[in-house]
Amino acid sequence: MFKDVVQKEGIRNGLYKGYSASFYGSIMYGFIYFSLYKGLKVYLKENLGNESAEGRSAGMKAAIYASASTVAEILALCIYYPFELIKVRFMTMNDKYKYYSVTDAMYKISTTDPKGPIGLYRGVLTFFFTFMGQYTLQMTAYELISERIKDKPKYDEHGLLIPVDIYRENMHVIQSSIMSGAIAALFTNFLEVIVFRQQSGNGQSVAQILKEEGFNIFTKGITAKLLLTSCSSILFFMSMHHIGKAFNTNLSEAE
Repeated sequence: MFKDVVQKEGIRNGLYKGYSASFYGSIMYGFIYFSLYKGLKVYLKENLGNESAEGRSAGMKAAIYASASTVAEILALCIYYPFELIKVRFMTMNDKYKYYSVTDAMYKISTTDPKGPIGLYRGVLTFFFTFMGQYTLQMTAYELISERIKDKPKYDEHGLLIPVDIYRENMHVIQSSIMSGAIAALFTNFLEVIVFRQQSGNGQSVAQILKEEGFNIFTKGITAKLLLTSCSSILFFMSMHHIGKAFNTNLSEAE
């Protein structure tokens, strides 16, 4: 598929289609989501129950992480979703819509869609359940997996080009990222298929899409989804870990 896209559309038009919408949306989404998530997580840990960090059960920790992630996702989505919609249309249907830029797309959708500016949120409900599920699963799994493995690996300093503490720190972030990304991808892939079909503007309902796709909806694009989610998960959590650490606002905090 990669080779076909490059041959037919070229590197710029094929691989970077919708890049501007993805870039601006991701920056705003990442800042809003991460800030809200960490603030809510710290608040819930301080105010939910009287247990110490060591005394909390895995279920209680999972509930805290999932709750903070869900609320942060809802609020961030209000800003992010129009960019996501435009990105998908740039990637899949721009021969029909003929958008020239992100602002042009927003203007055309707001003025030509039968629902007016609300058209910028077409398919938002299915998208919300898909990506709320993905990021809630991913964040919760990352936090729980990270807690379990960060103190367990023992590495021999012999042969390492970097100090063993730095190596261990980065390895536990990478391992947790890959596993949490894979878990999220496996559970939400079929919902993403539905979202993309609705965002393309074909007017099909969820029931119609399920009937047309059948059981293929659970495996359609799963290999690309696993690869993309795992790689993006590593990039996201490594960035949050090191950028946050530099400003003393990293994802982890002493409890």
